[in-house]
Amino acid sequence: TPYNAFVNFNVNENYINIEAINSNNFEENDFLKLDKVENEKIQNTLSLKIDNKKKNILLYRRYKKNDYKCGSPDINYYLKLINLIDPKNFNIICVGDFTIDERKKINKIGAFSNLNLKDDPIFYIWACNNSDVCLLECGGGLSLPIMMGKKCIIFNSVALAHLMPNSII
Repeated sequence: TPYNAFVNFNVNENYINIEAINSNNFEENDFLKLDKVENEKIQNTLSLKIDNKKKNILLYRRYKKNDYKCGSPDINYYLKLINLIDPKNFNIICVGDFTIDERKKINKIGAFSNLNLKDDPIFYIWACNNSDVCLLECGGGLSLPIMMGKKCIIFNSVALAHLMPNSII
């Protein structure tokens, strides 16, 4: 089962107090969520043709060349994952460190990826807001879904010092 806690470090000149804070006690982070009008405006601006009858799955790739602490350099790894999830049954929304050519391959097999790099930040925010489940590699892109209380699976990660609410590592 997921470990639903943040760890809070209180540093005082005389001691360090470490306490687990259950994320279920946090107030919902409504300020992170798009309202219906904002959501539809972004969806129209980005020309996203999402099937609203399907659940949305966010796939975040963290990849930096010559950095062996992150995801796979092989796009086929992610294409297999997308096909395993099955774009016929889910809207698979891919964000993160994909090249334009990789994004075209993703779109070709029925998943969604943004082809206009200047729109990436707003596409990412829209994707996080509209996802039911998030598949995340360890990188900066996992923060927003975690803060929004999304159900997350973190993969290609070493679970050292990572305690994420609503997540399975």
